[in-house]
Amino acid sequence: MSTFKCSSSYDSTSTLVSTCTLPDHLWSYICRFLTNEQIRQMYSINQPLYRISMALRYREASIGKLQGAGSRGTARCAAIAKNFRLRNNVHSLSFKVTRLSFDYESENGTHVTDAAMKRISNSAFVKLAVSHWRSKAQPPTPSIAPQFPPSNPASGSVTIGRSLTLSRQKTREQVARDGITAAIREFLSSLPNLTNLDIHFPNSICPSSDENDSTIVLLQPPGNETPYGTTLKSLTITGSVVAWKQLIPHHYEWPRLETFRVRIDSGHENPNDDVYAIRLILAPFIRRHSKTLKMLSIGSKIDQDLTSLYDGIGCLLHLETLEIEQPSFTPSKNHTEALGQFLIRHRDNLTSFRWTFVTPSNIAAPQTFILHPQEWFEQPPYNLQLPRLRQMALTLPGTSNLSFFEGTNLYCARHASTLTHLSLNGLIMSLTQLQELLLLIGSKRLESLEISLEVLTSAVLINLSTKCPSLQCLHLAYSSVGRQKSLTEPVLVDPTAGGILKIPNVPMVNTWQFRHDMSVLVLGNWNVGELYLRKIGDRSWEEYKMDQ
Repeated sequence: MSTFKCSSSYDSTSTLVSTCTLPDHLWSYICRFLTNEQIRQMYSINQPLYRISMALRYREASIGKLQGAGSRGTARCAAIAKNFRLRNNVHSLSFKVTRLSFDYESENGTHVTDAAMKRISNSAFVKLAVSHWRSKAQPPTPSIAPQFPPSNPASGSVTIGRSLTLSRQKTREQVARDGITAAIREFLSSLPNLTNLDIHFPNSICPSSDENDSTIVLLQPPGNETPYGTTLKSLTITGSVVAWKQLIPHHYEWPRLETFRVRIDSGHENPNDDVYAIRLILAPFIRRHSKTLKMLSIGSKIDQDLTSLYDGIGCLLHLETLEIEQPSFTPSKNHTEALGQFLIRHRDNLTSFRWTFVTPSNIAAPQTFILHPQEWFEQPPYNLQLPRLRQMALTLPGTSNLSFFEGTNLYCARHASTLTHLSLNGLIMSLTQLQELLLLIGSKRLESLEISLEVLTSAVLINLSTKCPSLQCLHLAYSSVGRQKSLTEPVLVDPTAGGILKIPNVPMVNTWQFRHDMSVLVLGNWNVGELYLRKIGDRSWEEYKMDQ
């Protein structure tokens, strides 16, 4: 009888791959499917993997419900700040719902709420006292005012000693707000590798008479150097003018800031206050970064004249990407001229341009906005050709009509020789209109296309594969699916379950959550890398990616 002996000992280094040798994107993919509890349990199993997972998971941190001491957002800030390894790996930080809300007990034990504190704040006592303030009065010199005889004071300059102090008795609300503000600033200072900061304020006018009572200032005041101040490359501020105008530092400059996005969702009750904030705060801030900014995004959902902004920005030396979002009606003549001059100053550098028209949020009955080619796209600045433009995105408002399509065709044709990426949103084209568009822009240069169609047929995809052979990314939204017209066309079915599109060199094309799906479609000689199809009304591709 033969005896076999089995040994359980083996060389672990020869059979196991060290976790640290695997690429980071694999661990990032794994972490997407792990809960916080599972990651915490990993600490006792594999500490190197735990550290990698935590670092990758918190590379992009989001702080929500930042509403004072004890809130979930504040606790999350404290947890990140206490973990040395974690805070060193935070590169992108997003603040959401940053309106302060305090909750504490007063001296007599009663519960104090926001409403009570607002009443306390409005009745805050202001005191004036005397303190050290001095000014020196110098007599006029002959060189400045020769028409006046020089005076001969007995003791040279006259020193006038005066004193004035303005102090304000702080309420409990203000003390709590100052404490949380200091804590948030300290938290930001503990992130040495922060490159992206995204801050969103509520889209409502501050109810308090003192704007600072409800607004938290997250950025350091002038003169304070912080770690994130030297590493920050992208800054996004959205929400109310009342809130973000307190946020932007008046004199500070980030030496590496390349991307700046600002969006105005609401403003002051007096529109002139918005104009002053844009002219005196926003425009100078952008101008101070004229040597570093490469991407600028300006959005406004309210009826706001941005003439002072475009005039005050000046020339951004390295601007390559410009995004403009404006209400969907014809702006004022001054606004149009200022925007035209801004585009002329940057036309030779712009390679990417996104133009979005939105429905105004502060007008009960918005004006009708119709794109007539003779009145719109042939007038400055919309008739301006950008010679280096590669990527263009147009988002049009309202219901599609002939004038929308004609104006869009005219604008696209002006840049057909240079375009490589084209996105048209809000315009649902018929098959005839698609054919006209392809005749204008169809070329070997086009690599990415995003459009919406009334009817999607197999002939549409065949036409695209013929007109745009270099197309690598195609996003199609459709209202309905057409039927097969001849036996020579690929089979186009309409199943209730999701299907798989068969395209050369693409093992599986993503399709998701739309009722009319296509399958068994084979297109020869088309090396498209991304093909995303959705029914109009379903979630967009951007929303789909956020859920993944």
